[in-house]
Amino acid sequence: MEDGNFNVWLPDSNININKDLNTEDYLKSVLTNVVTTSEENLISIVNNLINIGFTYYAARCLEIYAQNKIGVFCNGDEIINYRYSNFGEFHENIAKLIKAGCLYIKSKRENTARISFNRALTFVEEALRQIESYEEDNFKETLCLALAFELAGHCCLPTGNLNALDYYQAAEEYFNKSIENSPEEFENWKNHKISKVILKTLKEILKIKLSEDTSIIPLLSWDYQIRLKKSKELINYFYMN
Repeated sequence: MEDGNFNVWLPDSNININKDLNTEDYLKSVLTNVVTTSEENLISIVNNLINIGFTYYAARCLEIYAQNKIGVFCNGDEIINYRYSNFGEFHENIAKLIKAGCLYIKSKRENTARISFNRALTFVEEALRQIESYEEDNFKETLCLALAFELAGHCCLPTGNLNALDYYQAAEEYFNKSIENSPEEFENWKNHKISKVILKTLKEILKIKLSEDTSIIPLLSWDYQIRLKKSKELINYFYMN
């Protein structure tokens, strides 16, 4: 477009690409069988693909695996029912979609990355919508809601979706409620596996949004007030100035 900023990627006819058939076979095999692989094997495959320079395919593996695990329908139990034996699996798969988006950006696939981020957000939002009620005086349920709203905010962060501010605000309110219910138990849950997934997800996003490690420290604080405050500031800095 002459008057716009949109550029279509076109292959360079002057470049002779030497395709390694063994590599092609490996990539096809990985993508075909990734849904049946184990979590441990998936991590090894993704790390190997990144190490050999196939970042895009690493992202595809994460996206395909996570979407298959999440399935078609989301329900509120995946967010709030901490009694589930597999509680936290949903959060892990959302984290995989976020990481896939970050890897797509590194592969110069910005539009594909946006789709991955938005898909992650859609799953979290739908799971939240499926929650019909919760016990307001139940520490664990209110904390699970806080973490879910924070995760929704992080899904918004890479794309500049300003709904992140509302999600972070909701997260703060539920964090406060959970502390009111049980301040002692709240301290123990700072190191809960869900909390670690939330921080891991934010750390992946910060790799593509920040360049100075010193800026990451408060954003990855175990103190939710510091973390949410800095996350809101990040939204304001990148998208509202």
